[in-house]
Amino acid sequence: MEKLKEAEKITGKKLRNFMTVDFGREEKTVPDTYSTVVENKNLYDFFEDIKFALGDDYTVFIGTTNFLAPINDTDIKKGKRYSELVITKKTTWDNVLRMAESDAINFGFETEDLINKIKEYDEKYGISISHAETDTVVLEFGKLPEDLVELTKDIYEFCPDIVDQGTGDINSIAESLEGTSSIFLWWD
Repeated sequence: MEKLKEAEKITGKKLRNFMTVDFGREEKTVPDTYSTVVENKNLYDFFEDIKFALGDDYTVFIGTTNFLAPINDTDIKKGKRYSELVITKKTTWDNVLRMAESDAINFGFETEDLINKIKEYDEKYGISISHAETDTVVLEFGKLPEDLVELTKDIYEFCPDIVDQGTGDINSIAESLEGTSSIFLWWD
């Protein structure tokens, strides 16, 4: 519990004993899981600082960023964008997806379907998840193949919205992977 106080010091906010799912419309209680809502301008700094402060005992990920319901937080200021940081006892990436109830339901993928597909990436490249919410997942790859063509095509087939409703160019997948070893997956 002492380490969790560090997260409160970093954000200047008390941790909540729940996280949100379904675009923030539902509060979900998971054992040993806490969250806080922070202004987007501080999101990545807080995320990195909290991960460092909590070390290997906890998993930290970005949760809901697209709130479709009022945020139950007294420090919220109108007109500003907020995101949720979720802190849980050390867990695996697949449990993060289950906790967040991530899916691509418009493409016929429920949570376990996403997990089965992402497991293929994990077996080949090693992955972690830094962001998981209703329709969004950010995968971070431990290693990448020298030739990204096959992986790029596979990611596009798995998540066409990132190109079709996003960048408009499949080469952007390879550019993201080369630049950050991560990919932002989003299903509309």
